[in-house]
Amino acid sequence: GTWQMWDRTSEISSYTTSTCDLITFRPSSGSPQAPFCAYPLTEDNYMSKIVKLTQRFAHCDKLVEMYNRVKERDVAHNIYIDIGTNIGTCLMEMLFSTDAVIVAFEPDPGNIDQIITTLLYNHKRYRDRVSLFPLALASQRGISSITRASDNSGNAIVGLEKTDVTTEILDKWLIPQGCSEAELVERIEILDFSISNPGLDDIIAYRKVPVITGSDDAVRHRV
Repeated sequence: GTWQMWDRTSEISSYTTSTCDLITFRPSSGSPQAPFCAYPLTEDNYMSKIVKLTQRFAHCDKLVEMYNRVKERDVAHNIYIDIGTNIGTCLMEMLFSTDAVIVAFEPDPGNIDQIITTLLYNHKRYRDRVSLFPLALASQRGISSITRASDNSGNAIVGLEKTDVTTEILDKWLIPQGCSEAELVERIEILDFSISNPGLDDIIAYRKVPVITGSDDAVRHRV
């Protein structure tokens, strides 16, 4: 499929236009507070509801702690890879609570628009630290499909019929950019993923995400 990284200036993506409820996001660092684009509760009664009630998503705090521990050992390390960014709660936490340069992957067209709207409401110095790709990560390149529950933007599943999305392979995309296989595996593990079958042909990452709906299922990403 064809795709390009968000240019950090376009007002909306070329995919769809979603409804934005502009709220205040309060990162764990306390300040600065930031504008944040959430869905109306009729469209997302889970993630957006949590952020509207608490002005943040506390499960993202662990990522900040892990990132800071890595920085203590290696001050040059500043890359955070966000696989499945959703509406950007952890992206915003990392953006405002750390100095991380963020590489974000989100295939859902509505979520992409929410993220873009949020970033455009914030200062350019924050946008310039984010590389946003409208992609799902998979074991092979191509076109797949994505669907989600009508009232839960976070319950997006690639491979079911609804909207076409582009898929790319993370290791084959990053390594030509100057990231070695060992560095890639380390970076994914730092972000609380566990790695199986590490190698250039197929890196598979598993990540247990915060339970919102009461399900004990883990979300698995093939990258």
